[in-house]
Amino acid sequence: MKITGVEAIPLAVPLRESTPPSPWAAATAKQILVRLTTDEGLTGWGECFAYGATLAVASVVEEALAPIVLGQDPTQVAELVDRMHRALMIWGRRGLAMMAVSGVELALWDLCGKTRGVPVYQLLGGRCASRPRVYASLLRYETPAHLRQAVSAALVLGYTAIKLHQIDVESVAAAREVAGDGIELMLDTNCPWTVEEAIRIGRALERFDLRWLEEPVWPPEDYPGLARVRAALRIPLASGENEATVVGIRAIIDAGAADIVQPSVTKVGGILEMKKIATLAAATGVTFVPH
Repeated sequence: MKITGVEAIPLAVPLRESTPPSPWAAATAKQILVRLTTDEGLTGWGECFAYGATLAVASVVEEALAPIVLGQDPTQVAELVDRMHRALMIWGRRGLAMMAVSGVELALWDLCGKTRGVPVYQLLGGRCASRPRVYASLLRYETPAHLRQAVSAALVLGYTAIKLHQIDVESVAAAREVAGDGIELMLDTNCPWTVEEAIRIGRALERFDLRWLEEPVWPPEDYPGLARVRAALRIPLASGENEATVVGIRAIIDAGAADIVQPSVTKVGGILEMKKIATLAAATGVTFVPH
């Protein structure tokens, strides 16, 4: 079987108006699907993270990666991924380049599963749980009242864990009051603070029993700074959403910068990189939570 076609398909999915209102709300969700076709009539689908740059990521797929995989056996995933990494090395193995690689790699795995007539998880060793636990990931809201409304809505839907994106103590206090003690709360701040600010505000947040505090420091690559925050707080620290490859995640772990690593399969390079990271995390006593 050979790959005969590579296509990056930009999507703009209409979204309903956010309730309650949020400055993060968007009218559409933009993403890239990757479609690989073969001479045996099979089609493999993958997805690239492409927030704010859909056409740029699509160009990487079709101009830089398509020539590498066209005419190749899609079941040779590791070999093709290595070729893609080497071809994009000059761009740096992160950002748009690795988002594009992720989408093509996921489509290769889809073809592998379809070739054998099994879901991809069977190729990875089988399922680990029949019902994985999930959490509600909320938007960022401008007032504690709006956050209360959003937390209440998540509870009605049956969520037992909720991720917040606030950056003020008052809002987190409001969320904990609504959720009560039996619900896990996580806080993803998206890199707003200096190390000193993160320590000061983090200590004020400790009383809310957060499951983790995610990416509190700017810049996100300041792993020595994150390690200082981690050492100063009783809240577990999470990082890795914006990293790529196992090498990038290893830098976080080696610096002692996180209790939890959170790679995204559509940013990090795909399933093979996720497996490497999961193995590394298990070997070093760090919790692995896919983003």
